[in-house]
Amino acid sequence: MVCVIISLIFFNLRVFAESANNQIPQVDIEYPTYGQEPLYFNFSGTAYDNKSIELVEVSIDSIQWFVANGTTRWYYNFSENNYTFDRSKGYNGYTFYARSFNGHNYSEIDSVKFPLGNVIPVCKTIYPSNNQTVSGLINIYGTAYDLNGNDTIQQVQVYINGKYYIADGTNNWSLNYDTTQLDDGWYCVIVYGIDEREPSDIGTFSGIFINNSMPEKETFGFEFIFLLYSFCILIIIKKAKMKS
Repeated sequence: MVCVIISLIFFNLRVFAESANNQIPQVDIEYPTYGQEPLYFNFSGTAYDNKSIELVEVSIDSIQWFVANGTTRWYYNFSENNYTFDRSKGYNGYTFYARSFNGHNYSEIDSVKFPLGNVIPVCKTIYPSNNQTVSGLINIYGTAYDLNGNDTIQQVQVYINGKYYIADGTNNWSLNYDTTQLDDGWYCVIVYGIDEREPSDIGTFSGIFINNSMPEKETFGFEFIFLLYSFCILIIIKKAKMKS
């Protein structure tokens, strides 16, 4: 009986020692970086552990895992392995994942998002919000980002009542606008981001109500707002046709 107890103690101590020495492995993606299209669909990085790395696995959008070449320094070329990318989806961005395995545990998953081809900037208007009533001098402002890199955004344009205005800034942009130059009523505000290759095909828009002459203005119904949005969409389509 004593021998059995001693054997169990030594067994548990050995398991504890192995667990203590077996740390969670690490993995890092070095190429591509966020928003960078990978040349020849090649991906690479590093992995490390206190003992050894048995393998590194990679995946696109977590659909299927592939074993990479190498361990502490690894790479995987999707072209050489006949992987087919959907470029229409790549326009909105793929996500590349990597994880390492040390024979006992997997690492936490590292990931990076990348596009295929140029991605047009995305703009967001913070003020004024949709259906907001404004008056006098207002500061229209918002944000813009580009998956290919925010430094590629060259300009942000704001369209109001048939005219385009260049906003100050890019990632955080703003435009001072005097609403008294327009009659009271509903107007469409459309924001376009322009990067180093091409302008946005579709701008983000919001409807605002200008009220400078009366303290209160009767709010129009759903039908009028629908007509306003339809007008905004027609402007966007017309702009897209002019560029094509």
